Amino acid sequence: MKSFKMALLAGLVVPAAIAAGTQANAQVAGFAVSDPTGAILSVKALGVAHDQIVTAHKAELDQVAPRVAALQAQVEALTAPLDTNKDKKVSPEEYSAAVAAKNPIVEKVRAAQQTAQTEIAKLNEPSFMAQAWAIQQVAQKYDEAVKSVATAKNINFVMGMDSLQFAQPAADITSAVTAQLNISVPTVTITPPTPDKWQPSQSIIQLTQVYFEALQRQAQQPGQAPAATPAAPAKKQQGR
Repeated sequence: MKSFKMALLAGLVVPAAIAAGTQANAQVAGFAVSDPTGAILSVKALGVAHDQIVTAHKAELDQVAPRVAALQAQVEALTAPLDTNKDKKVSPEEYSAAVAAKNPIVEKVRAAQQTAQTEIAKLNEPSFMAQAWAIQQVAQKYDEAVKSVATAKNINFVMGMDSLQFAQPAADITSAVTAQLNISVPTVTITPPTPDKWQPSQSIIQLTQVYFEALQRQAQQPGQAPAATPAAPAKKQQGR
C-alpha cells in the first residue's frame, strides 16, 4: 500500500498548480484548499482494512477471475462464426457488421455477458460493501479533520478542489488533513453493525469506486502484486 497515494493522485483531475506539489505545513493568506477524495482515501486504516477484506472474502474473490475467463471463452466460441476472413479472431469491424445485420449471435453474446456480469457483481458485492463501510468511517471524520487543521494553522477559509481554478501549491493542506485523519481514525471495522440493512450513500459508492480504480493502477505498476478490485454492485443505490 506504500504507493497507493501516488496511484490515487495520478487518477484525480486537479489544477496543474496543485498537482505540482504539496506542502503539508503551508498556507496562503489565511486561505487553503483540500482534496476530500485524496485526503480520505490516503488514510492508512483503509489499507489495513483492504487487506482484511481480501482475506475475509477470499472465497468469493477467488471465483471472479475464473468466471471472467469462462465468459471470454464463451464469447469467443459464440462469435467464431463471425470471423469472415478466417484469421481466427473477430475484429471490431466484423462484429459491427454482425450488429448491423441483426445477426442472432449478437444477442446471444449480450445475454452471456449480462449473465456473467450479474454473477460477478454478486461475487464482488461483499468485498465492495465492506470497503465502502470502511471508507464511510473515515469520510464522516473529514470535516472535523479540516477544522482541526485550519485551527492549528490559523486558516480562515478552506475550499474544495471541485470548482477551484487556481491556487498556489503552498495552499494545499490535503496531506495535513490526511495526517489528522490518521490520528482521529487509526482503525476501521469492515462489517457494518447491521449489514443486512446498511447501504452506502452515492458519495461513498463513488469514493469506493475511486479507491478500487487506484488499486488497479497500483497493480499495473512494475513490482506490484495484483489487487482485488471489485466494481460497485449494480443493485446498490443511494442510502445510508
